[in-house]
Amino acid sequence: MAAAIRTAEKHKVFEITSRLNLKAPSFKVTAIDVFNERAYVGTSVGQLVWYHFPPNDNSARMEGSKRSFIESHSSMTQLKVVPELSLIITLADSYIHVHDLAERFQITKVQKTKNTLYFSHSVGLKGIARAPTPQELATATRDQLLLRLCCVMKRKYAIFEWEGNQFQLKHEWALPDTPKSIAWCNAQILSGFKKEILMFDAYNGSCRVLSNTPSRSDPLIAPISYDMIAVGVQTDSDAPTITFKDLDGLPALKYGIPWDRRPLNVAVKEPFIFTINDRGIEVRYFNQTPSLAQVIPMDNLLFLCKDGDNLFVGTAATLQRLQFVPFPEQVDALMANEKFVEASIVAKYTNEPEDIKDRRMRSITQQHAHYEFARGHFQEALRLMKNVDSSPVVVFKLYPWLVGTKGGDASMPKLTQDQKTEAIGALIDYLVEKRPELRVANELSETDEETARRKHSLSLVDTTLLECYLLTNPGMVGPFVRTANDCDLGRTEKLLNQHNKTKELIMFYKTRKLHETALSLLEKAALQRASPSAYRELLEYLQALEASDLPVLLQHLKAVYKINKDDVMVLLTSPDYAVTRSFDRALVVDFLTHHATDLVVPYLEHVVNEWQDETPVVHDELAMAYFLSVRNDYGEYFQKLQGTQPLPLGTEPGSLGTRRSRFFAFLNTSTLYDPRPLLREMTSPKTSGLFEERAVLFGRMGHHKEALQLLVTHLRNPDMAERYCEQYYDGEICSDLYQNLIELYLVTPIHPPFQERALHLLRNHSSKLEPKATLGLLPQTTRLCDIKEFLSLVLQSTMRDTRTAEVTRAFRAAQRLQVTEQKHALENHHFEVTEDTYCAKCGTRIGTHAFAIFPCGAILNFFCYEDDPVCPVHKATGGCTLKLRSDESTA
Repeated sequence: MAAAIRTAEKHKVFEITSRLNLKAPSFKVTAIDVFNERAYVGTSVGQLVWYHFPPNDNSARMEGSKRSFIESHSSMTQLKVVPELSLIITLADSYIHVHDLAERFQITKVQKTKNTLYFSHSVGLKGIARAPTPQELATATRDQLLLRLCCVMKRKYAIFEWEGNQFQLKHEWALPDTPKSIAWCNAQILSGFKKEILMFDAYNGSCRVLSNTPSRSDPLIAPISYDMIAVGVQTDSDAPTITFKDLDGLPALKYGIPWDRRPLNVAVKEPFIFTINDRGIEVRYFNQTPSLAQVIPMDNLLFLCKDGDNLFVGTAATLQRLQFVPFPEQVDALMANEKFVEASIVAKYTNEPEDIKDRRMRSITQQHAHYEFARGHFQEALRLMKNVDSSPVVVFKLYPWLVGTKGGDASMPKLTQDQKTEAIGALIDYLVEKRPELRVANELSETDEETARRKHSLSLVDTTLLECYLLTNPGMVGPFVRTANDCDLGRTEKLLNQHNKTKELIMFYKTRKLHETALSLLEKAALQRASPSAYRELLEYLQALEASDLPVLLQHLKAVYKINKDDVMVLLTSPDYAVTRSFDRALVVDFLTHHATDLVVPYLEHVVNEWQDETPVVHDELAMAYFLSVRNDYGEYFQKLQGTQPLPLGTEPGSLGTRRSRFFAFLNTSTLYDPRPLLREMTSPKTSGLFEERAVLFGRMGHHKEALQLLVTHLRNPDMAERYCEQYYDGEICSDLYQNLIELYLVTPIHPPFQERALHLLRNHSSKLEPKATLGLLPQTTRLCDIKEFLSLVLQSTMRDTRTAEVTRAFRAAQRLQVTEQKHALENHHFEVTEDTYCAKCGTRIGTHAFAIFPCGAILNFFCYEDDPVCPVHKATGGCTLKLRSDESTA
């Protein structure tokens, strides 16, 4: 008990402010009730004495008394003030007496209450079964109030209701025994018997068991709220325990409240519950862990009354007022004694604006966290910080030894290395939980300033988490920097370099898309140390880049080209590297042209042949790349010939033949390149030979005569020339190819002449030559037998064309005659509408109205036709119909 009293001195819930001596030689105090800072004292001689306790004064004075309050001068065993109706209800000489509260005169003595042992009352609202709220009672009129009285007589209840100025008997209920205690809660009457506690309905008398636990003394029954009751004292444990029930008899709370001594009465002032016992007042917290808040030693207490925030307790000789200490003062006292849990409980009930209350709660929790941290309870400290959503900056002040936590709390005790490791472990758990909260942005309500603050906090959290991993769990550094994070760049670089975490630093750069910086590190290691592993990491990093990172990739392909040029093609074209198809091919070609010329053609060949790229620009690039790859080598080869005939295309020495064959094949197969730039380059003084390629380009441009001239005069290759004609001849646009070729054969001075090839053309392609012009080209020495077949074919073709023209002309004349006859027949078909023409359906005269004519000649008004578009003459057979087109009009 001494310990409890010392605790009470540090935290006062109630404070004794007034003490009144009630001892008098002429009477004893038998009943007390309090209302409006006045104590109404009933005595053993029927005298009523009332005392006033000023709110801001520690003194108390007697305000008045009435000796004949009870006319028979009998002892008042109960006294209750009913302020709602301005009444005083007393029990004296086994009768109920009702007095006026203001004037203290007797209103009535209820005769039907004879032999009443004790009573309980209830104030409600008429027509409402539930208990009214204080606001409803305060605003209700006198006529709306319902005062009910339950009187306990020997083995029965009597229920009365206040009507007018009398209590009217409403019900009487028999009881199994005489109850030892009684209380009214809502519409239920609670009765405590020796072996059980019963609950009776005040309207119908139905009964049910609330508790059947035997009690060694009078059972305690006290309404805590309109739907919760303290139903008794459990005596089967070491400490007496009050349990709580709802109006259905079920446990209202999952826990009970233990007490040091058996409670005689109980009341609640949240967050506290307090009782009186034979040694004083015991105050506990009203929660699942009801720690002791205060003990006020007082002997022989008999009475406990509440009046607002004041508590009145009395003995047979004294009455004391205990004022409730304001919540803020309690909080300050608890904080001073490092009772942070209790302080946070009490602070919730302060009557302050919400913003001030929130700041107070936050301050309490943060100080509690500092206290727990100083005691080595690191997990609990950070849990508290998280509960009040403290800023990470506040949390970091607990860790002044960390590199990134500036402005640490100098008052924190120094920790051993083991303690620091444990503290960092707790911090890691806190930061891991905090990160997702900071990453979620509320775009609808978050201001720009709040967004900036949140991102700054997120950067601090991630960077500090990285530092914690480096100090206690290096294995987590790699996975952490590999995922999305908001670590501060400069501080992270410094931390990773201090711990020689080069690989993790590269991962960090990659995650933050700082590819240039990461690749510079890898490239330096691969070139300076000639490390295969570093080179392999460089390749893997390059392969993981996106298409948008192409400039970075190309920049570092220079190093790859120096080490292994084949890997350049792998990075640019490998099917395992899907993003290669998305690269900007113009950038790639430009890079290869300047830094890896020998890879331009292989890359463009892959783009065209494997990826089926049909972009004209790509085909132009490949054509020009082919040309540049053979121009210089073929020029040297052509100069060495010194006028002799070059080898056939593709058989040139070395790789020149292969390159030229691929070039020539591309020029013949691709239709997407522009031949003009190539032809300009080929016809420039810098280029020698390449007549086959020139001929192909002339052909693509439609300059067939120039192409044939190259093939015949420069290459002296009539077979290729004739194949050229077969390729391009179409009988319409390119219909003079063979004529141009035979002119080259017969007119151009060539030695030896191609007269035999000309006769070959006459025999095999006579239909593609113009007979008259061709005969004019033949030399005078040409024998008739050599052109006999040509002449025969020409004559047959001419006769066939003449016959076809005659047949076509006759067919067209017959067709024209047939159309003329059909026109005349249609023009002769007509109808005559006169003033005597009538509608075949309605019988009205047509006159000048719009009409419709069926094929059979039946004429209808147009509105009759619209009503029923069926011929009235042939309606039964349905063989005569008229179909109007939307583009026709009938008149």
